[in-house]
Parts: sequence; structure tokens; C-alpha cells
Amino acid sequence: MAKFINFPVVGGFNNAAPPVADATVDGDNLLLAESIVSVAVGTTGAGVTLQMQATLSLNGIAGVSQCVIGIGTSSSATYRANAPACLLYTSDAADE
Repeated sequence: MAKFINFPVVGGFNNAAPPVADATVDGDNLLLAESIVSVAVGTTGAGVTLQMQATLSLNGIAGVSQCVIGIGTSSSATYRANAPACLLYTSDAADE
């Protein structure tokens, strides 16, 4: 039996620069758990472009692909400039 990880998204943003609210990414986003090869979590940018992202490397049907997840502290604002203030989140997430 296949096991999936569900990333439910409400009020999602796309990966444009700057991110724009995008209802097409809302809903259930399923990843096949056994396709995850590695997980990397880090912060990039500074000030209004500071952001935290989790990058999942996947062993997909067409080879290696990635799932990039923007992480923010606001449920209504873009994930840019809303990264968690403590870098310990990065360390803990990478260890999971």
C-alpha cells in the first residue's frame, strides 16, 4: 500500500519573485513518501526577501525532481520576510 504525505494548503502563494497569492496551489498536495530522497531546510535573502524554504529531493518517474516549500510565520502574508525568527527551527526541521 502506497503511503502519501499530504501538504494541505490554504491561502497559498506561488514561487514568483515576489510571491503572489495563487489559489491554484490550494488544496491537498500529495507526495509519495518513499520517493523522498533527501530534505534540506535553509534561509536565503535578507530583509524583505528573507525566506525559509524546505527542499525535498524526489526520485520521481522522470528522474530526480524537487518540491520546494516556502515556510512563513503568517497565515495570510507571503512567506518572504516572515521566516521564523529562530534558526533553531532550521536545525530541528533538518533533523526530522
